[in-house]
Amino acid sequence: MIEGCLEDLVQQTIFAKGEMEILVIDSGSEQQESKIVREFQNKHERIQYFRTEKRETLYKAWNRAIEKANGEYLTNANTDDRHEPRCIEFLVRSLDENPDCGLCYGNLYRSIVPNEKFGEEDEAHSCESQEFFPGSLLLHYPYGAQPLWRRTHQLEIGPFNEEFKALGDYDFALRLAKRGVVSKYVPQAWGKTLRHDGALSTKDFTALQEKKLIIKKYWDAKSVSEIYHPLARTETEKLQNHHDSLDEYFLDLGLRALCFYPQFANREPQLDLRLLEFAFSSNTKSPIFANNLLLLDLLLGKKRERSDFLPEWENDGIRNKNLRFLDGNVSEGEFHLYGPTLNFPSETALKGIGESYLISHGRITDGFSRDRNLYLFCFAKFWKQTLKNIPQE
Repeated sequence: MIEGCLEDLVQQTIFAKGEMEILVIDSGSEQQESKIVREFQNKHERIQYFRTEKRETLYKAWNRAIEKANGEYLTNANTDDRHEPRCIEFLVRSLDENPDCGLCYGNLYRSIVPNEKFGEEDEAHSCESQEFFPGSLLLHYPYGAQPLWRRTHQLEIGPFNEEFKALGDYDFALRLAKRGVVSKYVPQAWGKTLRHDGALSTKDFTALQEKKLIIKKYWDAKSVSEIYHPLARTETEKLQNHHDSLDEYFLDLGLRALCFYPQFANREPQLDLRLLEFAFSSNTKSPIFANNLLLLDLLLGKKRERSDFLPEWENDGIRNKNLRFLDGNVSEGEFHLYGPTLNFPSETALKGIGESYLISHGRITDGFSRDRNLYLFCFAKFWKQTLKNIPQE
């Protein structure tokens, strides 16, 4: 596929303008890529070729290219990736025009046809991404296959973790977010990647195992605070203390974990439910968190006595509504959830789609005299959308 990849890259408008270099890392391939690359080098300047005799991991090859790159910005192009001719230029111009942003990303087609050129999308699935919000990164990776980032940030946080085989770019994105680096969605930029059984992101259980490593590494109070704080800084200054800020972040994160809208793959939401449990279990003394955590038991089909839940507190109105819900048909009713006092953007708003089973229901004063957001979780809509793929206990 190296020939199709190089043909795609030299057709990028920014390459034609002399503003892009191409570095090819041949990691011990036995398919005579060197001959193909030399043919392109004879026709085009700014193409470099490096070969290692032994096979290397994907991210070791990326790191090798980064060490040799001369550009201000970096992007990856795996051999089965393709780009709309203006894709990389759109991303570059966006970073040029937004000096406060460290990474830009666009949309993606997922094809099942090898060497399918851009513009031949009959067998490709369109996967539109979403506006950037740092908390979303704890739920999923929204950057697709062809993001563009500043070399300075790469040098600041270090190389890709070469222990990863499939999700090193996800780990890198979270490291950027922890440093407060802001990303930007560029909807005009479109790329394409090939979906096949041998792909690192879909082969065996590697990606799932590495997602669990990422969970272990980043699902903690310190990481959540670092990832949320930069964009929430002006709002959180109004809060009383650091613990108040953490509660705000965790309430938002738990609600965000309910939004099963993965752009780039169809997957089951069990890991998202783990994120919900992690978030809503973070404050065991708060009746607000106790109320929200009850939803997890309801989704998993756990049977509880109504007296086990929703401890007495001042805001009996919402408590009583949820108790009446428990007395009815929980597969069809609506459950009230408390949100943060701050107005973080929802996943549906970031993706530009209408509300579904998690519906904003205005604001309410809680039992601590704080004005916070209120949500309705509609069970019937949820089961219809997720096809009941949550394991029942």
